[in-house]
Amino acid sequence: MSAIVNGSHLVIGLFALWFLYFFCWHEHRIDAYRQRLFGVRDDLFDYAASGAIRFDDPAYTTLRDLSNGLIRFAHRLTFTRVWALALLGDLPRTNRMEAWMADVETRSPEVRDRLLKAHKQIESASLWHVLAWSPLAWICILVALIIRLLRIRVKVEVVRGPREISAVLEQEALEQSSLVDDDSCLATV
Repeated sequence: MSAIVNGSHLVIGLFALWFLYFFCWHEHRIDAYRQRLFGVRDDLFDYAASGAIRFDDPAYTTLRDLSNGLIRFAHRLTFTRVWALALLGDLPRTNRMEAWMADVETRSPEVRDRLLKAHKQIESASLWHVLAWSPLAWICILVALIIRLLRIRVKVEVVRGPREISAVLEQEALEQSSLVDDDSCLATV
């Protein structure tokens, strides 16, 4: 009888942990990520409202669209999706973020620094969101650290570099953001 009680306590405890992680903590994590992005977007809006940059300036609108796309699809931004997209996703033919970076480099130092700071905040929030809460990411990072510490020479063909992965993710976020702005998607509802 004691084994049945202990087993039922174990099952109830495991179910409670599963519920807390996947329904409570997971939702909190997504909301916290979105809140960080809202903060960056709000700071960027305040900067444009101060007159330092126009609201219709491509440098502003691209960053705004990037943050909007990441906010809207934060629940889909997971380590496994990023990994699959990086390995299997098509590289964008035109990378809006490369064009954005080239445009930002031509700006005055104050504007350039402010826009690059906002972009860095978006990148770091996204990286933290993807890596910090994924057990699979932890395992991959641990294996990479062990290989580096042991200085094991492993010949691995890199399918995509960090810049290409970033380009694919940012392009995906920008495309998803443009779908939000399209009024035709509302007509089908």
